[in-house]
This record gives sequence, structure tokens and C-alpha cells, in this order.
Amino acid sequence: MPKKGALADFDFVLYHSPIKALDNIKEIMPDIVFINAVDFPRHWKTLTQFIRSYVDKEKTVIILFVNNRFTIEEADKALHIGVQAIINSDLHNRPDRLEKIIRRYRKAETVSDAIFPERRKLPVWLLFTSPDSGIIITGTIIQIKNDIIFFRPDTPSLTHSLAKGTVLNQCSLKVGDKTFSPECRVVENTHYLQLELSEMDNSIRDEIRKLTAAEE
Repeated sequence: MPKKGALADFDFVLYHSPIKALDNIKEIMPDIVFINAVDFPRHWKTLTQFIRSYVDKEKTVIILFVNNRFTIEEADKALHIGVQAIINSDLHNRPDRLEKIIRRYRKAETVSDAIFPERRKLPVWLLFTSPDSGIIITGTIIQIKNDIIFFRPDTPSLTHSLAKGTVLNQCSLKVGDKTFSPECRVVENTHYLQLELSEMDNSIRDEIRKLTAAEE
């Protein structure tokens, strides 16, 4: 049975069976879906694809809980089929992580979003494996300028240790419907990560130029 949260007035429905969730998803039409890929490693893709076949990203946010065994290849597949955020399943005492992600995808206006408002819908996505922890880092590309990516991580605490000059050689960059594996170098690590696309292939540069020109 759904339980209503007294403070925020949310209705929550918890499913222990992914099959039952599939049966009810059209009836419920949820605003947000959390899928635990640790508990359901064989079902999260099916759930995501099923949801996306009925509702787009603006209406239902899909958040995937993973652990450190989740590979960057799997994360790339997740983003490709419609997952919007991938976070570590250990959320004890850190509800702010979820709040930030939900506010971003539910189109809440924030000070951070106002910095580069013209780039909020840039159809370019990046994820990479942290060389320090081995954890997959996801977030939002706010702007790309002169081969520099302005990247806001979903969980900033996971990127605090990335020093200027750090090379990220396990990256996945999705530009429109094309995916590349560039090497990035940390230029600055303050409120945003500024990442230089080292030796960026001309094919990547051309795709980015096409998309950024379309956004202007």
C-alpha cells in the first residue's frame, strides 16, 4: 500500500517484485522511479525500457541505485535507454544527494542553473570512473567552450579529491546519439569541474559544434 509522507505530501509505493511493478507502472504513472540495480541486476534494464516506452524524461525521472561493481559500460547503457541519474546505493544520512538530483530533473530553478541558462538542455552527456575511488561519476554538462567541459557532478563529495591536472582515461561522452571515449584532464575543481578534452578527435568536435549551434 502506498504511504503518504507527512512533510512533503508524497505518495510512495515500494515494490519487492519487479514484475509487479511492470504490471502497475501505467496505472500509477509515477513522477520519480528508483530502481535498485544491486537487488535487481537482471531487471533494471527491462523496467527502464518499459517505462520509457510510455513516458518521456520530462514526466518521469528514473534514478538507478548501484554499487562499486557497476561498470562504466553498464552506466553508459543505462543513460542510453533513459536513466537520468546513477548514484551509489549507500545513502545513509545523505538525503541531500537525492534532493539535488530530483530538483534538477523536476525543472526546479536554482542559483546554479542560472549561471549558464542557455545550456541547460545541451544534449551532451558525460560519465567517467574516478581514478581515486573507482566509482562511476555522473552529472550534468552545463557548457562546452573551447574544448573545456563545465561539468556539475551529481555527488560533489565524490569528486573533491580530483586535483588539477588529473587525467581521466575512462570517460564516456555521449553527443546526440553518438558515444565517444575521450580522455579528459581536470583544469579546475571548484563549484564545477572544468575538464579539458585532451586530443579531442575532430569527429567529436564536429558533433559538439553541430549541437551547440542548434542550441544558440
